[in-house]
Amino acid sequence: MHDVIPQAQKDKQLGSDKHPAFTYRGTAPLKEPTERVWGQAYADIVMGSYMANPSATFRAMAYADPYPVKAFFVLGNNALMSYANMQLIYEAMMKQDLIVVQEHMKTPTAQLADYILPGDSWLERPNLFDYFEWHSMLRPSEQAMQPPGECRSTFEFWSDLGNRMGFKEYFPWETIEEFYDYRLSKSGMSFQEFCEKYELHIPKAKFKKYEETGFATPTGKVELYSTIQDDLGFDPLPYF
Repeated sequence: MHDVIPQAQKDKQLGSDKHPAFTYRGTAPLKEPTERVWGQAYADIVMGSYMANPSATFRAMAYADPYPVKAFFVLGNNALMSYANMQLIYEAMMKQDLIVVQEHMKTPTAQLADYILPGDSWLERPNLFDYFEWHSMLRPSEQAMQPPGECRSTFEFWSDLGNRMGFKEYFPWETIEEFYDYRLSKSGMSFQEFCEKYELHIPKAKFKKYEETGFATPTGKVELYSTIQDDLGFDPLPYF
């Protein structure tokens, strides 16, 4: 639902000035070419780019540049140990007004948190494994057991938070199974039916498809000289 986000908000994406390749700014020129070649504007090649640059995020947390970041939510990630420049990450975390961690264990990151929320494991929730980037298939994983105690899923975390912040229209599903039914709706199957079928494959690749659609670049060609990099004011050629 990236179209819902106002452009003024997209412009605040941390890192888009110095590291635009994985941001709204850098991937905007790919929207039309991706739709032309793959049939939708937000194929994975573009979708995976809509994130704040980690280095820029930690610097904003630590130094309020270009603006302050005051809350840090960590879900299933030991952030303190997972990124370069641990000293910066530690300084950034210590300057937060709120740190919330969802975890299985008390990691070094969780030890710095104001709140630790117990997360479920992959055996304690149903799941959809999307291998479209690598193996061209989608597979289900059925829930083997109920999560113990107060352990809850990431889906419940974001859904409950969204509802409490007044975004019910964007989180209409009561359960994660209903959410998976929605995700699978174009297949004509429910999540339970999909579990019985087991896997879906994308259509086989078409030989020389580029002769009909071109490549998913602004020029429609294989770009050794990146027109996007050039337009953004960066070196358009690889360099040693």
